[in-house]
Amino acid sequence: MRSLSPILNRSNQWSKKEEERRRRKKEGRRKKKEEEEEERDTENDNDDDDDDDDDDDDDDDDDDDDDDDEDLGDDEEQDVLGPRDCWRIRNERRRRIRRFQADADEWILEFLDDPMANFIRQRGNVMIAVYDIVQDIIDELMNGFAPGDMVGVQIQHPALREDIYVPVMGRDQLNANRIFAIIEIVMQSNDEFTFDGQMTFHIIRIEDMNGGNDDVIDDWVKSKVSVIRIRNNNDDMCLARAIVTAVAHHRKKTDPTVNWNNIRKGQSEQTELATALHARANVPIGTCGLEDIARFEEVLPEYRIVIVTRGRTEPIIHKGSNEKGMPIFLYYHDHHFDTITSMSGFLNRQAFCTKCLKAYKDPKWHKCLVKCQACRTPNGQSCEEDEDARWYCDDCHRVFKNETCFQNHKSGRTPTCHTVRRCTECSLTYSESRKKHVCGMIYCQMCQKDQPKGHLCYMQPIRASEAADTCPDYIFFDFESRVDETNGRHIPNYAVAHKVCELCVDVEDIETPCEHERQVIFSGNETIEDFCKWACSNPNSIFMAHNLKGYDGHFVVSCFSKMGMTPTSIITNGSKITYMEYELPRTARKKKVEKIVFKDSFNFIPMALSKFSKTFGLSEEKGYFPYLFNTREHEAYVGPWPDSSFYHPENMDAKQTRDFDAWY
Repeated sequence: MRSLSPILNRSNQWSKKEEERRRRKKEGRRKKKEEEEEERDTENDNDDDDDDDDDDDDDDDDDDDDDDDEDLGDDEEQDVLGPRDCWRIRNERRRRIRRFQADADEWILEFLDDPMANFIRQRGNVMIAVYDIVQDIIDELMNGFAPGDMVGVQIQHPALREDIYVPVMGRDQLNANRIFAIIEIVMQSNDEFTFDGQMTFHIIRIEDMNGGNDDVIDDWVKSKVSVIRIRNNNDDMCLARAIVTAVAHHRKKTDPTVNWNNIRKGQSEQTELATALHARANVPIGTCGLEDIARFEEVLPEYRIVIVTRGRTEPIIHKGSNEKGMPIFLYYHDHHFDTITSMSGFLNRQAFCTKCLKAYKDPKWHKCLVKCQACRTPNGQSCEEDEDARWYCDDCHRVFKNETCFQNHKSGRTPTCHTVRRCTECSLTYSESRKKHVCGMIYCQMCQKDQPKGHLCYMQPIRASEAADTCPDYIFFDFESRVDETNGRHIPNYAVAHKVCELCVDVEDIETPCEHERQVIFSGNETIEDFCKWACSNPNSIFMAHNLKGYDGHFVVSCFSKMGMTPTSIITNGSKITYMEYELPRTARKKKVEKIVFKDSFNFIPMALSKFSKTFGLSEEKGYFPYLFNTREHEAYVGPWPDSSFYHPENMDAKQTRDFDAWY
């Protein structure tokens, strides 16, 4: 209960303030009644002919006093309230990410002062009352979630300096105690936070992973030769079918009895093998989840089942328990499993290490986490330190961890003993594949040549041949979107991209031609897809949008994920993207590494666009846009300005509302 103490202290203070406010309100009403009575008495005194009426008025006044007392008494008698009476939903927005079986919900809640004060007083214990309210919010907002669903929560409140982030966990693990424990950490540096006003909850829900979905047609899968599509044949065995297909792909080169074509095409032998696998693992035929993968691994100890998906910085969602087994890779999407035959092809990378499960470009620079750095054996798990002895090699003058490690470095077509040596003069370990070793000299990555050890090198100038390639173009873009009336999802239907190079950077007139098209406009329901495809045709460019992290960036990430592209580098502030870098796909003709970068200009100019004019003395102003009027039926609208309600004025503060009313 320790985590509740800061909140309860503030809740007690808030409750006392609320009681004082109510007392002053009642006092004001009583004084107002007294003033009205005095006015009536004065009028009656001036009327000498209505003494009887004065007596009647006095009786009425007495009755009014009784009524007032009754009203005050009734005001103190409140109906029994529950936690749900203390808050209400002001607004909600839901977005379904179908490809990754995830929901992104935004809930704006408003706490009701009077009911909350009465509920706390009725409960008689602030601790219990506040706990019940928070638990009620969790239960209400997550109604319908399965216990195995993974849930992440972000909480925003005007009094918080930083948002509250609840890490992704199982739905059954998320409760009020978890929320309070995290809030306490935030409140140690912020003493003003209370449960009042409005609070926003952002909830990400990832459904419990299970297979067995009907045959899913994925355009991205069709384009990948490294993925074998698995058909369910109405038996919901896609997981087992994908496993036996992956095993057959691994065995086909060494086992002539494997009928690869029959299995690959999902014919009778694949069905027989999948059914047999279910029987061996004692798993009922039908939809399978993560717990069933572990049971399949138990009967396949020589294999390591790795589950991969798309649209995540870390694509591997299950690494398998048989770490010493041969890895087989399955692609999970839309509650369905397919077989991956090549991870490097799937990830669009040059190579993939099956030991540490990492993609890389050049084997020379890949430092495998599993490889033994002494004998350079890929599976270095057997190379454990021998505390009693060290094994020294007289040929390469290196020391090894144990006898197995020593024998490993002597074996192989090209033994490590012949390629890696240690100098007996300077004790430097070097590679024979490089130039002849010279004591005191090391290879400098900055200078890209051998230099004296400990030398101070300078930043190298850009070569003339590289200068033209390294000067990026800047592309400034902005999206406008309509709101889908069925699910509240924002769909971009208009985009403007302004391209600037070193030749036209100082030319303000957009109509002045340059070597490239200076302004590109996209419109229609395929706006985001057309923009992302066009972005890929501008390699080594820097794309900038104001408030990328809060709006435009989410459209870009979602679209690139559908195209099978994940960021090679990304910088976030919580769930908000401030920087991301994409490596463009390479082809047989185009092998050079090319990238595009997205940045948020808010990082450099931290202010709203509406303030640019006043800050920089610009004649142009941002103006107002009828966002709610941007619907499919109004895309070709020509006519008078829409009603002011379409400009969403309820989301403006007092000053913005006054400025808008004057403008409108």
